[in-house]
Amino acid sequence: MRQLLTGVVAAAMDVSPRTVLDPREGFRYWTTLTSRLIKFQGGLFLRAIVATDLPIAVKEEEPLDNLRAIV
Repeated sequence: MRQLLTGVVAAAMDVSPRTVLDPREGFRYWTTLTSRLIKFQGGLFLRAIVATDLPIAVKEEEPLDNLRAIV
């Protein structure tokens, strides 16, 4: 999660005078920033979905043979 946030901050701080004057550089800046923001939001969304309490969700008597992990 920290790497995604670092990527967003790095993309946001990558502004120069050329970014404002050159339309191609401005477009590259906005597309990079947007893609990193989307990745960050996707990471937050997946973390919210995956973060569950396993002992509460699964009874102790049931085997965990059919449990899969998303890596």
